[in-house]
Amino acid sequence: FGVESSVLALKSVDGLSLRAYEVAVENPKGVVICLGGIHSATITNWYGHSKLFADNGFASLLLDVRSHGGSEGNKIYAATREWMDVDAAVEYIRSNVRYNGVPIIAMGLSMGAATAVVATGRNEKIDALVALSAYSDWAYNFDLNVEQVAPKFVAKLLSSFVAAVTRLRFGDMAEITPVNEIKKLGARPALLVQATGDKLVPYGN
Repeated sequence: FGVESSVLALKSVDGLSLRAYEVAVENPKGVVICLGGIHSATITNWYGHSKLFADNGFASLLLDVRSHGGSEGNKIYAATREWMDVDAAVEYIRSNVRYNGVPIIAMGLSMGAATAVVATGRNEKIDALVALSAYSDWAYNFDLNVEQVAPKFVAKLLSSFVAAVTRLRFGDMAEITPVNEIKKLGARPALLVQATGDKLVPYGN
């Protein structure tokens, strides 16, 4: 894509080693933290976005969240913990003199979008949000998927079970959801994009 990147080694607050890729520009207007979807093998497939950003004066930091790409981890937490990885990226940016006074934008797709929403809600150092096909709540998104292939009453029957499994899998952090955290944005700008034909993250989110 005609962009050069530096490989970064970051550390999450709970001790995981994370890999990120920084695409720097001269006198950046902002820096975009890019977050891929749940099935994204590596965030390097966002280099095309980095090229677009760079052409318009924006730096970017492509982050492999835990259990993706070159980052540590063997469990996916559906945005209930991945926001801590974004915090590590934010701290790197804020400690770098080239980004003094430069706004930080969190941008993601699918689970990456959900992570971007949660991270922005929980971290006031993030100045803006772009979320592409974010689910509002992991369990609710499951309900919407079931409703596509079964009657609504089946989804209702499964709903409490799925909520219980979610709490069991994610523990106390199960309550950390995009629909809860987005309320904390205050006056910070957010762009939410959802496709009416999306089957994995239905428009009902």
